[in-house]
Amino acid sequence: MSDLHETLLEDFFFAPIDHGQEADETPLFSGELDGQSLAEHLVVRFTITVEEAQSAIAAARREVEL
Repeated sequence: MSDLHETLLEDFFFAPIDHGQEADETPLFSGELDGQSLAEHLVVRFTITVEEAQSAIAAARREVEL
């Protein structure tokens, strides 16, 4: 699961911030990616359940909450 955690932080939080997005507008906090639920995107990308995706998102959000 570390790849999932790293992806959530790097691709869906830090990279968008580096490109000028506000923290609450990043996919990690908006919960959306290209018009799709971030959780659903993670389900397909990592072959996990929706519950696992939601749990991973919540953990990553707690880690970077400002």
